[in-house]
Amino acid sequence: MCDKTTIDQEELNVLIARVENAIEHNLALSAEDMRLLLSAILTLSTLQQKIEDKDVTLYKLRKLLGIVKKSEQNRAHKGNNKSNKDKNKSGKKQSKKRKKKFNVPIVVHKIQEYIKGQTCPQCSRGKLYKHESGSLLRITGSIPYTAEKHITKQLRCNACQQIYKAPLPEAVLEDGGPNQQYGYSSRTLMVINKFFTGTPYNHQSNLSDIFNLSISASTIFDQAEYVANDVIPVYYELIRQAANALNFMIDNTHNRILSQQPEERANRNGKGTRLRTGVYTSGLIALLSTNIEIILFETSL
Repeated sequence: MCDKTTIDQEELNVLIARVENAIEHNLALSAEDMRLLLSAILTLSTLQQKIEDKDVTLYKLRKLLGIVKKSEQNRAHKGNNKSNKDKNKSGKKQSKKRKKKFNVPIVVHKIQEYIKGQTCPQCSRGKLYKHESGSLLRITGSIPYTAEKHITKQLRCNACQQIYKAPLPEAVLEDGGPNQQYGYSSRTLMVINKFFTGTPYNHQSNLSDIFNLSISASTIFDQAEYVANDVIPVYYELIRQAANALNFMIDNTHNRILSQQPEERANRNGKGTRLRTGVYTSGLIALLSTNIEIILFETSL
């Protein structure tokens, strides 16, 4: 009996094409094709047995199927040596950092004009068989804000004047109330642009003009204030939690506010007042007993 050997994907695809051609024209297979076919059957039998015995790893599976390249074998060998050294030192494996990848949906494009098993239009002799798929990662851009107008149909009774109105879709209501022009998602984006990326309101307004969706700077400020009013209870709760922290790290820095005028404040000894001209931002890092850090900022304390 022939010994079990591995067959790579290219050899297997060529063998499938020759077997299909032999079946169609009632031809006999060569001794070499019979050997490869027997090897494929033995490989499948061995694979099935190992899976049933639960005695196979991903690397062994790839090696068994003949799809492990020389470079992969070298990397696996180096990785095993490194893991053994790490085990001897600390008894734990050192995890490797992985590169961040785009988490994107996958769109499959099927061939419309050809099908598997069809005669090749080029040579009119061979058969078409499944081949490795091509791949393209396309990154596209989109405008920051999109507007959509919703028309709700209404009916009114001509006797009692009762009005029946079509409801808005649930997806629309999840982003804001029925009379809310700027949805929660647009408000959130305005706040992120201002307080995370540092884009002023006027710059955001100019950017919206470029995309033919004019939003004034004052409007963006008003929408950001709605968000601030909603999250202010969270801020007060963070202050309360930080007051019970085990450790504090505090630092002050100058903060220039263009419209800020000198203000009169009471002296610390309670006698008289003083004119304070400087404006400062105090940064606080509070470490809780649960090892959670709370970071707070306060301007002009």
